[in-house]
Amino acid sequence: MNGNKAFLTNGVKAASMYLILAITSPEKDTEHSRTVFILDNQNPGFENGRVEEFVGMRGCPVGDIYLSDAIVPDIDRLGAIDQGMEIGHNAHHTARFLMGALAAGIQDAALKASINYIQERELFGGKMSHLDGIKFRISDIAMGLHATKLIIYQAAWLRDQEVDHKMETTTAKLFGSDQALKAANHAMQIFGAYGYSKEYPVEHLWRDAKALQYAEGAYEKLQLDIANSVLFESREEFML
Repeated sequence: MNGNKAFLTNGVKAASMYLILAITSPEKDTEHSRTVFILDNQNPGFENGRVEEFVGMRGCPVGDIYLSDAIVPDIDRLGAIDQGMEIGHNAHHTARFLMGALAAGIQDAALKASINYIQERELFGGKMSHLDGIKFRISDIAMGLHATKLIIYQAAWLRDQEVDHKMETTTAKLFGSDQALKAANHAMQIFGAYGYSKEYPVEHLWRDAKALQYAEGAYEKLQLDIANSVLFESREEFML
């Protein structure tokens, strides 16, 4: 095997085993020409690249790996030959489901931090929690969190029923990441200048929330997936 992978999530200098999607039948189309192999990081042809210095998600190392004449025996093949894209798509939708859950966690943290702050902070002779403008922001965060959870629960239920859930997992990731960033922005505004300080947790939430719009599928790519599913009413064909 030869090649490289950029922006590998949670794997650079952290994982001992890798799943490699390799081209095995170049004469075929993209969907039927790739196979998944299990690669040990002790393979002589494997090399770690640099770790990216992102502003958020610092607990999740992201970077590059390189393969140079890496020999992988057939016994380390996962699934059938040329079945790799199917395996990859399933893995993507599992990850998108988890991204939605992560987004809900960020929203929940933003809501709790904001509530604690406004119940203690005094402004204009009273607690901030009595101000209508602040309540509007709290309401927006709470609604987004509730909606995100419902989408995740629906996706989880469909998954348990072993029926198609690609539309729901994609929506959970896309809508959830959108609401997570909105929740973090609301929290930053509620905290004011303190929100921009590392003394408080909301700047951390904002940095992590922004990363969710890139992880496991770019925002615009997922919008196209959802639109195609709605327009053509064919999830299996378009939600890949």
